[in-house]
Amino acid sequence: MVTALLGAMAVMAVMACTHPPVTEAVTGPVPMARGTECRAACSSLGMQLTSVVLIMNSAGCVCQVMAPGGATHDGAAAAAGGMAIAAVRAAQQQEQEEERRRQDDEQNRKRQQDDDDKRRQEEERQRQQPY
Repeated sequence: MVTALLGAMAVMAVMACTHPPVTEAVTGPVPMARGTECRAACSSLGMQLTSVVLIMNSAGCVCQVMAPGGATHDGAAAAAGGMAIAAVRAAQQQEQEEERRRQDDEQNRKRQQDDDDKRRQEEERQRQQPY
């Protein structure tokens, strides 16, 4: 149980370090080299590759610590995959919220500038009027 949890945490840590921005869904084939890269990454952690998780335009490696006798804890792979999907969705939502805030800030700046321009024009008009 502890090794499965440690394995899932290692996967999350690796994915957090290598997560590229999500831009679009995968529409083409996944390169065969991805499996080789994942095997090497898991091996360097002293683990075994159990699956490759494909999410949008990213591929993540699911590595697991082998239990005595060479058995894997399949629940850890499922949990890691689910957490990866949740992390991608959360990142997408955060990016969308940041973009909405940026647009709102830009609109507010434009409104403030328009208000300032109108105020200056009115002040200039009043200065030019004879008393």
